Amino acid sequence: MPQFVVLGFDDNGTSGMPGSPTTGGIRFVVDLLAGRRNPAGGGNPQTYDDTPARVSFYVTTRYLEEVGVDRPEYVKRALRAAVDAGHEIALHTHQHAHGSGFSSAQWGAELVTCADWLARPFDAGRSADPATGLGVPADVPMGFRAPFLEYGPPLFPALREHGVAYDCSVETGFEPRYDGGNLPWPYRVAPDFGGGGGSGELWELQVYALIVPPDAECERYGVARGLRQRLHEAHDYFEVADGKITGFDWNL
Repeated sequence: MPQFVVLGFDDNGTSGMPGSPTTGGIRFVVDLLAGRRNPAGGGNPQTYDDTPARVSFYVTTRYLEEVGVDRPEYVKRALRAAVDAGHEIALHTHQHAHGSGFSSAQWGAELVTCADWLARPFDAGRSADPATGLGVPADVPMGFRAPFLEYGPPLFPALREHGVAYDCSVETGFEPRYDGGNLPWPYRVAPDFGGGGGSGELWELQVYALIVPPDAECERYGVARGLRQRLHEAHDYFEVADGKITGFDWNL
């Protein structure tokens, strides 16, 4: 049974590029993965043996339009470097709003605006120009993740209508029956789930719970014993007993 691993980064408003007011961020991830490959295995292309390691950047495109902690021109250059390195650029809406009460039309508007910014031509010399973006072709099916992982059934008709390839918003693995070794694989979303709209095939790549190593496993992962307890002291909602948390997010 092959191992299925997905690494995704949300928002992406921090470039880490030279000359920018930020460090780390997108550039750190791209540099970290440079030259890394999957194990050679038996050379089976169906399990991506010996292929370059890639991640998904779920982009909030208002960072390509307005100044935040970083400037749009640096964010565009960093994300374009990610594109050129072969990483996936995916949709994370334009405004990054709380969407649990959104209608399908509201989700659709966010998808269209986000995809438009990504498709605008990239020009390193004019990256501060709002007419420029990342140069990601508009007809390439993309993945999607909802901001704050907040969504409702109306999201899925909008995703189908706009030809999104997969969603990555549904959290899985927090139930007691899941121990990290028995998580469900990705699945097709029922074609009528959420109501009408679109006919394309839509997959769900779940957001799997991260299990922080217990004391007995900490040395194996190169961290000091007591990591779960330290996280509980920082965030009292963190449960020491099961060690489960939503990804390598602000939680950690």
